[in-house]
Amino acid sequence: MTKLTYKQPHIATEIDKQEQQVAFQFCDAYKTFLDQAKTEREAVQVTVEMAEKAGFKPFSWGMPLKSGDKIYYQNRNKSIILAVIGSAPISEGVRILAAFHKGTKNPLVTITFGESLSEVESMVGEKGASNDHAARQFTVPVPSLSDQEWGQTGFRY
Repeated sequence: MTKLTYKQPHIATEIDKQEQQVAFQFCDAYKTFLDQAKTEREAVQVTVEMAEKAGFKPFSWGMPLKSGDKIYYQNRNKSIILAVIGSAPISEGVRILAAFHKGTKNPLVTITFGESLSEVESMVGEKGASNDHAARQFTVPVPSLSDQEWGQTGFRY
């Protein structure tokens, strides 16, 4: 019987002390988060506290937003979305980064574009709104640990 000769090197032996220190600081902060956030509701509350320390403000419908604004929205204290308003026109699309989510199904997010705010506010199938002239409404799955870009369109909103 032959022995396998390849040995997987331990990453700690491959990086310098400064990189190790950065990794340990990250891990310690993550362990603290896990200690404080044992349930989904606790995780949302801890995330809100961290977000507010980082300059995020609660989102409310109709609030004016400008490039660089940091906002968050809680869904029944069970999930949270954080957003940084970008400077590129919406016609270049939106980027969705996802962390973990509970359950086996990927949550669905509906993204809607349009030529006017009233068009954006109308779901496809309502008030004559359609995807006939251009795809303007997408319902997309958001898998855990994903980075996706959607909607590189000519729409203004």
